Amino acid sequence: MTNCNRYITIKKKTTKNNDAIIALATTASKFNTYDVLQYFGLENCFDLVITQEDVSALKPDPECYIKIMNITGIPASQTTIYEDSESGIMAAKASGASYIKVENF
Repeated sequence: MTNCNRYITIKKKTTKNNDAIIALATTASKFNTYDVLQYFGLENCFDLVITQEDVSALKPDPECYIKIMNITGIPASQTTIYEDSESGIMAAKASGASYIKVENF
């Protein structure tokens, strides 16, 4: 099973209609983001990727999360954000979405 297939399996198990959208919001550059995703074989795992070049304000500003919700049409009430940094947690809280703090990965 490839790395991407693990994420797709999780996606299918966590949604009723297999219609979840998996998006990535990062303060990293587009170049670095896709370089890392490609290295780990994850470049096709996300439906949408937002990097620092796509926003005018970085985390802890919630712009990246709000932008994803606007593009996908999914409201904050139906969004869960997985975040590993304090600035990301602050952004997640400010976006109005639910969030899960990821630790020890």
